[in-house]
Amino acid sequence: MLHITLPLPSLLACLSWLIIHHDALLSAARLLGGDFSARRAARIIDAASRQTTVSRLFLADLDWLHGLLTLRHVGDPDRIETAFYAAVAPTDPAVEEICLLAEALREHIDAIRAEAQACRSKRSA
Repeated sequence: MLHITLPLPSLLACLSWLIIHHDALLSAARLLGGDFSARRAARIIDAASRQTTVSRLFLADLDWLHGLLTLRHVGDPDRIETAFYAAVAPTDPAVEEICLLAEALREHIDAIRAEAQACRSKRSA
C-alpha cells in the first residue's frame, strides 16, 4: 500500500498567503528593520515555498516575521529595529497595511499550530 503524506491545509494556505503578499511583506520588513530584515523575510518566504511539513524552524521564522510586523522589540535600545520603528510616522499609510499583514500572519501561525497539534494528538491516540 502506498502511503502519501500531504501538507496540512493550514500550511498550504499560509504558503499561498506568503506568496501573494510577498512584495508587501518585503516592503514592511525593509521599512521596519532595514535591508537585513528584508533579506531575512525574503529567505523565509523562499523557504516557505519548499515546506511540506511544519518544522520548529519554520514556525520560529514566522514568529520572527510577526514580531517585526508587530514592533515586538520597539523599546529595546540594543535592537536595530528600534531606530527604524522611530522613523515611521503613525499616519504613514503603510502602517495600516502592516497591521493587516500582522493580523493575517498571526491567524495563519495559529491555524498551523492548532492543526499540527490536532494531527499529533490524533496519531498518539
